[in-house]
Amino acid sequence: MDRSLLRKIELDPLPRAILVHGSESYWHDVVYTTLQQRNAKDSMAEWNWSVFEGDKEFELEPLLNDLGTVAWGQEQKIVVLKKAQLIPASLMEKVASWLEEHENANCLAVFINKVDNRLKYTKILRQFALEIKCDPLEGNRLIRYIQDYCTEQGKKMTPNCVEDLLNRVGNNLQFIHNELDKLFAFTEGREEITVNDVREVSALWPGQPAKNTIFQMADFIVQKKRQEALELLNLLLS
Repeated sequence: MDRSLLRKIELDPLPRAILVHGSESYWHDVVYTTLQQRNAKDSMAEWNWSVFEGDKEFELEPLLNDLGTVAWGQEQKIVVLKKAQLIPASLMEKVASWLEEHENANCLAVFINKVDNRLKYTKILRQFALEIKCDPLEGNRLIRYIQDYCTEQGKKMTPNCVEDLLNRVGNNLQFIHNELDKLFAFTEGREEITVNDVREVSALWPGQPAKNTIFQMADFIVQKKRQEALELLNLLLS
C-alpha cells in the first residue's frame, strides 16, 4: 500500500469515494482506523460517521440517504461500506452511478477483498475514487517495509536480522507488527534490535509449522540454529 495515501485521508478534502481493495487485511484495518481518527477530530463526529456491512440482501436506501444527507458542522460525513464483495454487482452499480451523478455527495469508503475489473461499478468508481491497493508484501519489499517502520519508531534492524525475524514469524503483517511491538518494548532504551533479541522475544507464527513443517526444521539444522530447530520440533510434536 502507498502510505502517502494515508496522509491524503488524514489532511486533504475527502473524495466522493475511496476504493480499498486487496487481500492484506492489515492494510484495510489501517485505512479504516485512519478514517476513524479523522472523524474523531470532528466536533460532530457521531453524526458524521456511519458504517454499513454488505450482504446478499443489502438495502440501498439507508446507504444512499446517508450519502445524500448534509454533513453536520464544517467537516465531511464519512460513510463506510464493509464487505462490499457480498453485495450483488447490480446493486453496487446503482451505488456507483448515484455517486457519479451527485458530485457533492458525502464520502463513501468501500472495502472489498478483491476488485473485479470487468464489472461496470468498478469502472465507474475509478473515475473519481481514491484507490488504495492492499496487496501483501513479500521478499525485499517486506524487508524494506520492516526496516522503514523500525526507523519511524526510532529503532534499527539489519537485513539479516529482519530475515531471521521473518523465518520465525512468516509474512502475516498483523502478526509481524505484534512481534515488532514486543521487540520495541524489550529493547527500550537502545536503538538497535539484534538477532539475539529476535530469538529471545519473538514467537513462531502458528501457521509456520503447518506451512513449512519438516523442511523448515531441516533448514534450521543445516544452519546450526539449534534453538529454532528444537522450538519447531516441539510445536510439531504438540
